[in-house]
Amino acid sequence: MSTKNDINSSISTLVSFISENTCRNLATANSELSLNMDDDTLRRVLSVVEGSISDSFSLGYTEIESVLKKHNI
Repeated sequence: MSTKNDINSSISTLVSFISENTCRNLATANSELSLNMDDDTLRRVLSVVEGSISDSFSLGYTEIESVLKKHNI
């Protein structure tokens, strides 16, 4: 696997971890801290969070591509 592919894979894994951990933390906070979201509301909130993280990754990745290109990676 090339360096660029390794970097892309690592970044994708990191973003997935961020999304999963954030959603898990929200679900835990909802049950332990009594945020009072019913299951349907929690699912909708988690969907928005996951979508926002995914969109941010897609929009922000151009900066990473610019750096990789600058360094011939």
